[in-house]
Amino acid sequence: MNILYNNSEQRFRAGIRIVVFLVISILFISPSSLISISWVASLLISLGCFVAAFLVVKGMDKSPVSSIGLEISKVWWIEFGLGVLIAFLAQTIIFSIEYGFSWLEITGYGWQRAGIEMWGWSAFTYFMTMLSVGFYEELLFRGYPIKNLAEGFTIGKITPKQASWIAVILTSVLFGFAHAGNPNASAISTFNIILAGFMLAVPFLLTGRLAMSIGIHFSWNWVMGGIYGLPVSGLDGRRSV
Repeated sequence: MNILYNNSEQRFRAGIRIVVFLVISILFISPSSLISISWVASLLISLGCFVAAFLVVKGMDKSPVSSIGLEISKVWWIEFGLGVLIAFLAQTIIFSIEYGFSWLEITGYGWQRAGIEMWGWSAFTYFMTMLSVGFYEELLFRGYPIKNLAEGFTIGKITPKQASWIAVILTSVLFGFAHAGNPNASAISTFNIILAGFMLAVPFLLTGRLAMSIGIHFSWNWVMGGIYGLPVSGLDGRRSV
């Protein structure tokens, strides 16, 4: 047996494909570190991850891009919008409960503190940053690795469904530890992000599309920090409504 190449599938094995994807992603997103404008850098990271995924999916996976959850279709955008709505409602309920029990207080509004023009531009850049983060993190931690890890673990008595959940566990743990270096991170916050990884993986497993996962991820962060002014991954929401 060739440990690097699957002769029956006529392609490299899943582990090799994932490593190549990560290496190419790093090469493509590295230039973003030279960009001091955070929202532009985030857009470049998204573009770099997409190009890396496209090249590896077509060149090594020998699969369509839709196999990792990306496609241009009406249902994709409907699911994205549904994900945005779900996260918006969830954050609004959480905020309302905390405000109702006086666990937080409203100390002011973004447009009053910064002026409407400066606040408007800042809100736009925050929106774009969170949208980009939602896209590339879902592609990096859900779309590409779950699909390939599931294929790689489907061996012997392990069914495709079982392999998919093994992939979800591994990627969720990695997702949590990838955020462990954030400001004010703790064991509890890392564990919560691991749980979030499971939550974000479920729509992908059920639909085969990343749309809802991206929508939830983006909207959760944007509503939390951009509307309600709460810290996102330890970062203050200074550009909130």
